[in-house]
Amino acid sequence: MLTGQKVQGRKVRHLRIRARVIGTAERPRLAVFRSLNHIYAQVVDDTTGRTLAAVDSRAPDFRQKAKAGGNVAAAKIVGELLAQRAKAHGITLGLETGQETADLLRRTLDDLKCDNVKVNFDPANMLLYDMGDPIRAVEILGPDIATVHCKDAFRPTTPGEWGTEVPLGEGQVNMKLFVETLKKVGYAGPLVIEREVGDQQQRLADCAHGIGVLREILAG
Repeated sequence: MLTGQKVQGRKVRHLRIRARVIGTAERPRLAVFRSLNHIYAQVVDDTTGRTLAAVDSRAPDFRQKAKAGGNVAAAKIVGELLAQRAKAHGITLGLETGQETADLLRRTLDDLKCDNVKVNFDPANMLLYDMGDPIRAVEILGPDIATVHCKDAFRPTTPGEWGTEVPLGEGQVNMKLFVETLKKVGYAGPLVIEREVGDQQQRLADCAHGIGVLREILAG
């Protein structure tokens, strides 16, 4: 069960992320909303205000497959339909690690069977939400990792609460082993440094620090 602190923290993070995450034609934003009775999903280009692909559990093609619109089965159908519509536009959908275990995300990908649904792997999120070991998660999700956020954190000390994000290399991710495991599973994409806490000046300084950490790891 989520504590009040964790629910409030999630709301704050959502507002912070939405303030800086802008969908474009080349890299649109995936938005998902679940009410008590229905699930809505859309892929948005915020620069033009256009919805590139959308589906919800009220749509006729959904109703051909299911009646109930707010359960796990409905989420699978909505995911499949959205992936199909996104693929028609040449769009790959990315699911970010964090709020579920790697095993659950693996089952989700296997159930969807959509070659344009991949993973944006954020090791710190797994620690912040206390959702398992990031290294093991790389091994489980490896073939479907499309992009990587390099971020570090400590797990929460109290179950149900939020962990603590820290500069790269100073937390519990074990960045050297993380990068080695990415190489082991065949990942050859970008390593994107992300820092979400602190003011702009501090975030820039921490990102510069993170570049140094990664360069040292890659050079070794």
